Amino acid sequence: MVTAQFMQILFVLDQLPYPPRNGVTVPTYNYLRGLAERHDVSLLFVRRNPDEDLACLDENKALVANFWTITAPKRPAWFRIGNELRGQSMFHMGRRYDETELRCLCGGYHFDAIWVSDDGLLDVVYSLKRLFREAPVYVAGINDAITGVFRGAIRNVWLVGLTPLARILLVVKWLRSWRIGAIENRLLEQYDFIPVQSEADKRMLEKISRGGLADKVMVLPNGVDSSLFSVSSEKSRKDLLFVGSLRGYGPIVEWLMVHVWPAVSERHPDATMTIIGRGASERLKKQIEEARGVSHIPFLENLQDVYRGRMVAILPVRKSWGLINKVIESMAAGVPVVGDTGSFNSIPDFQDGVHGVVAKDAESMIQAVTGLIDNEKRRSEMADAARNLIRQHFVWKDRIDRAERRIQELSNQTQ
Repeated sequence: MVTAQFMQILFVLDQLPYPPRNGVTVPTYNYLRGLAERHDVSLLFVRRNPDEDLACLDENKALVANFWTITAPKRPAWFRIGNELRGQSMFHMGRRYDETELRCLCGGYHFDAIWVSDDGLLDVVYSLKRLFREAPVYVAGINDAITGVFRGAIRNVWLVGLTPLARILLVVKWLRSWRIGAIENRLLEQYDFIPVQSEADKRMLEKISRGGLADKVMVLPNGVDSSLFSVSSEKSRKDLLFVGSLRGYGPIVEWLMVHVWPAVSERHPDATMTIIGRGASERLKKQIEEARGVSHIPFLENLQDVYRGRMVAILPVRKSWGLINKVIESMAAGVPVVGDTGSFNSIPDFQDGVHGVVAKDAESMIQAVTGLIDNEKRRSEMADAARNLIRQHFVWKDRIDRAERRIQELSNQTQ
């Protein structure tokens, strides 16, 4: 049995956690906030350049006991390509960390644990270990296995709307996955605790390490904001929803605009669709403007506003790893989800047709969406079943408790 103890914990991030808005900041914000209620938590923010706009700075400072900022620009592309070819680090890493600046900022502090959030910062562990020689517990908050993410890129090669260059880059990403497995393993060997979102991610890390990382990996899917359970399930209009970063999901939205939405709109001329997400290309913005009944909102700060009043969420993801935050959020908010198989990754006890609808192609997605629009009783039953399922399996307190216990176990072992 682990004796509860007060800890000093440092979070190292390159995205400010508040407001929680994507797959990196959602878990970071919740773990940081939850652990800060019980322990002394500090935050080291790694910015890309000294002129980077720090939105909501006061709100982020209020989350922690100490807040520090360093500038660590990325090295030239040729240097990072060379590092990946030599098997030293991945292209999206390779920042210049000023260890003298690090020492001046936080070198005088003792930490029981250091939580590095986002896979792009994994290589900072080498600098941190030279600075903090008391052997704290190192946590790699990567969420997804990078090798698995890259290997799954091949699934999106034939998405509509992609340029020939974009298709080539997806193939290159898939090819790189066979090289970076060894790099990811070498980096994660430096860490003591690796929380991931799914069993698929765990299996991938065990595979690339030949079992060496097995004892360090814990499947710890995200929870949901409890406020979503109070969102009214009443729908006064036929407003459909897609939510997600349009930098990554833009091609999927283009596919929906071409292959799904026109048929849905023809059968239900009074239906509307709201697309929420930043990073839309000029091409996608124009496509949305020209589509009947479709509107685009880059960002909504209040999470309840994202889902309030939506009749159905259309959320295909075209990937087979990780937990999809927007899917479990929609389900928690009582908005039935139509997606593909990957949309419902890592949701225990999920049943197709009961908690959501799996659509294998455009035609089945059209049928699923219009079927839910037409059948209020089925929508209501699915919303209730989905809410109950998410309430049963995705509570943040449970995740925070489990992470805290694991860190304390590892901390006690090093003492």
